[in-house]
Amino acid sequence: MSKKIAFLRCSTVNEDVRLRKYLGACEKEGIEYSAFTWDRLGKNNFVENEIPFKRYSPYGLRWKNLGNKILWQLFLCWKLLTKRGEFDAVHACDFDTMIPALLYRLFYGGFVVYDIYDCFSSSASKLSFLQWIIRKIDLFLLRQADLIIIADSERIKQMGLSESYRKKILVVENVPQTVFSEYVDKKLDFSKILLSYVGVFDYHRGIENILKLVEKNPRLVLDIAGEGALKNEVIEASKRCDRIRHWGFVSYSDGLKLMQKSNFILGMYYKSNPEHYFAAPNKYFESLLLRVPLITTKDILLGDKVVTLNTGYALGETLEDLNVFFDKMVEQEEHFREDYKVREYNCQALWQNKYANYRFEKLQKEYLSRLFG
Repeated sequence: MSKKIAFLRCSTVNEDVRLRKYLGACEKEGIEYSAFTWDRLGKNNFVENEIPFKRYSPYGLRWKNLGNKILWQLFLCWKLLTKRGEFDAVHACDFDTMIPALLYRLFYGGFVVYDIYDCFSSSASKLSFLQWIIRKIDLFLLRQADLIIIADSERIKQMGLSESYRKKILVVENVPQTVFSEYVDKKLDFSKILLSYVGVFDYHRGIENILKLVEKNPRLVLDIAGEGALKNEVIEASKRCDRIRHWGFVSYSDGLKLMQKSNFILGMYYKSNPEHYFAAPNKYFESLLLRVPLITTKDILLGDKVVTLNTGYALGETLEDLNVFFDKMVEQEEHFREDYKVREYNCQALWQNKYANYRFEKLQKEYLSRLFG
């Protein structure tokens, strides 16, 4: 009898690169699945075996979305409990899907995976009362999980997990599982420096500063695509400045094409959001795949990584930091051109040596074997 997995995720399959990796691994190994998802943007763009919760709820509103998040929980509980033991495993993506997964196991048994995309709690010494409550709930959920998946081994430190948790932790990095062949052999033109940002238009990601930077610097061109709380600010900036090209929401493949044509991929994660200290975003791995250096924030895990591996640049969080970086680039043109070539090469080499076969090694072999033996 074939095995079957239920995946729970608060975005659609087409919006979630990480989820698509798991589904692809299942398809390769002949594992059946259903994906219970949330169509938050009203796109009505679904894949086979996707069961969507249709309720408009844009990203980035946090606690303003509390009512919708409760309805999302009820949807998952209703859908799962009516399946009457159909699934051998439930893969819960993030904090907001774990309780329905545990309820399913309570009634029907099965294996529960807790996949922590974004850490909702931390072991920080100073927590508000609400954060303390979330921390206690999260620790309970972690104890109940049969398998815990994290995107970077450093998150063990962030969550303050004891040794007893280590044996049920699997690290699955946010490596894109795609074959990309549309590489553009481009030169770094200091009169027209191409920047790209593809993702959620959220606060604490430097988007406001990037828009101001490009508006005032005639050497810079920004291709920006996505959705989120800052959508109106992005649209208004694109109207004021024709060097800010707003593409709206794009498919994953089109997003990769936009980024590959740029000289720099932008992935700033400001420390005003404590979760960003341990951010492990897709953008880092996409920069390796596309051979395009990443500009990110210094003194966070991601910034340390690009500096250590020399695959990008880690900057401060102010508009002045951005201005200084691009001004120095032009002042030291020849030196920077050579330095840039080295970082391009490092991106390509790291991808080929470590991540080109990642799906087979990590997902098809290790992930599925941990679920089903």
